[in-house]
Amino acid sequence: MNRAERLARLLRVLAAIIAEPGLNPLELAEKAGVSERTLRRDLAQLRDLGYEVAYTSGYEVQEKLNLEGRGKKAARPRGDDALLQAVAHAVEAAGLWRDTTPASVSAPRKRPRRPTGPRPLVLIPSGHGDADFIYATGMDVESALYIRPASGDDILVASPLEIDRARAESRAARILSFRDAGYAELGPYRSYSVLAAKLLREQGQAEARVSPRLQAGYLEALRDAGLDVEVDQSLFEAERRHKTRDEADKIRHAQQAAEKAMTEIVRLLARGEIREGLLWADGKPMTSEWLYARASLLLAELG
Repeated sequence: MNRAERLARLLRVLAAIIAEPGLNPLELAEKAGVSERTLRRDLAQLRDLGYEVAYTSGYEVQEKLNLEGRGKKAARPRGDDALLQAVAHAVEAAGLWRDTTPASVSAPRKRPRRPTGPRPLVLIPSGHGDADFIYATGMDVESALYIRPASGDDILVASPLEIDRARAESRAARILSFRDAGYAELGPYRSYSVLAAKLLREQGQAEARVSPRLQAGYLEALRDAGLDVEVDQSLFEAERRHKTRDEADKIRHAQQAAEKAMTEIVRLLARGEIREGLLWADGKPMTSEWLYARASLLLAELG
């Protein structure tokens, strides 16, 4: 890529973060017209230049951007002035303008060799009902950390409130408490991310793949912890195509139960009488909540 193309790319990133704060990584990459990997490199370069890019519930870069450069505290310009200063920084970053002061030439940086083989898997649930986490661990939990290394036993780290249930329900080979795993409370997103990086480095691994369901805050925190992370868009796709006999039996049972519940709803609707534009049954209005409760009760009875 030539310098003009690099400049154009940096300008797209800067224009996106100035115009629309609060974007997550996928949204910002789409707005800027770059890949996530390229976006991470550009954001790192912007931080080196003094742009205070921060992430909480999204890239809040517009409020935190220091357009005067590193170490300066002047008031932040707005509108066209902000964009003009962003252009100036981008021109310098792209190498289209250089200081004429002689400087030593540094040796080219060598790319680190990447390990071969499958990437380790890191899963952090997005709350109860996270399908990928349940599939991997056999356990539905609001907050936990699961790691499947490239080789060796998989690991589930659970909180003190969930550790006993994890030992009883989870399929993971190793179940660790917070204390055993070395968990430290570091605030939202960072605690599990730093712990995941620590556990992987103990096995000599510095990269991972994650679920497309992973919250953007965790994605950024894992990368900030030093992991080379990629989103596995086809996670468990091949495995889920094949069902064990037990899984097939459970699916069949669930389908049969759902059919019986729907049959009961149809029967109740057929019994209803229309009065003044409402359905009535047993002397009461037939509401959707009432029908839902009847269906839920039947499903509970069917197991």
